[in-house]
Amino acid sequence: MLCDIREPDLLRRGFAEAKPELVFHLAAYKHVDLAERFPEEFVDTNLHGTWNLLRASEAAGAERVVVASTDKAALGASFYGRTKRFLEQLTAQASSERGGGRIAMRLVNVLGSAGSASELFLRQARAEVPLTVTDTGMVRYWITMAHATTLLAHAALMAADGTVLAGPTGMPEMTVGEVAERIWSAAGRDGSPALTEIGIRAGETMSEVLTGPGETVGPEAHQGVAPIEGDGETSVAEWASERIPDGATREQARPIWLEAMELPGLSRG
Repeated sequence: MLCDIREPDLLRRGFAEAKPELVFHLAAYKHVDLAERFPEEFVDTNLHGTWNLLRASEAAGAERVVVASTDKAALGASFYGRTKRFLEQLTAQASSERGGGRIAMRLVNVLGSAGSASELFLRQARAEVPLTVTDTGMVRYWITMAHATTLLAHAALMAADGTVLAGPTGMPEMTVGEVAERIWSAAGRDGSPALTEIGIRAGETMSEVLTGPGETVGPEAHQGVAPIEGDGETSVAEWASERIPDGATREQARPIWLEAMELPGLSRG
């Protein structure tokens, strides 16, 4: 069905009709620089939308819910990263209330995904125009679409064991410059690509980490995925949950989400 996760009543009606046993929540605004400019839109979708989906899943009796997070949540260095860390807390709180079955998966850069740098590089390489890079020395983790899909499927299995947060293992680190060169070559272009450096955008960092302070990667649960173990912090999620009424519209909930974003417990850098 065509649906806006920011609208709780519509989402609940859809879930009540479908009665899903398993839910994968992949809807999000994900561009770091845009979050710094439009924080209201990011809390509406990444937080209120997730809140609505978790509540709709519970009301419909869904057994498992897998929520997509990001390695940028590990330190919460950007507004976007903090919305995702908050999302992880909401998921952990929902799991605790239900006794399991809810998990967040920290994904990293997915090659070929919509809006990704790799997708942009490929379009530019095919058009034989300079590749626009933020900084050639910027280091990121990279996984394939197949790895990402497998991670989410395995997360559904791990949720049954009470795991509330997980991430990939064995993924390579490459600079943005290295990825640009490989994509240029894979597109059949000779030599080194012409690059246009546009500089680091607002909210971005030179490197990413999968875990933040107080977090460790546990033993591999399935090939390529492991639980991320930490202090189980959910204080900000609890604070917001006490203040947002059931069925609140995004306009009603927005000031509460924005206030919660300023509380300690989301930034770990």
